Amino acid sequence: MIVEKNKIDVGSKPSVEDIMPLIKTLNKQYGLWTDKDYKKIESELIEAAKLGHKSVLEVFTKYYSEYVEFARYGDR
Repeated sequence: MIVEKNKIDVGSKPSVEDIMPLIKTLNKQYGLWTDKDYKKIESELIEAAKLGHKSVLEVFTKYYSEYVEFARYGDR
């Protein structure tokens, strides 16, 4: 099965507070879809949020990089 990555623009969500609702929703959906422990991953994401936007994206990418690619506006 070939999976095409979703490209998500995070340029319009510059702060951790802006991006966390999106990341939590994606984590739950991809976690359920891939049978990963999304609750454990959410805990990691919350901890990463204390370090900033980039850390949150790095944790998410660690688990779901084969399905999602983050971009900034104009990087398409």
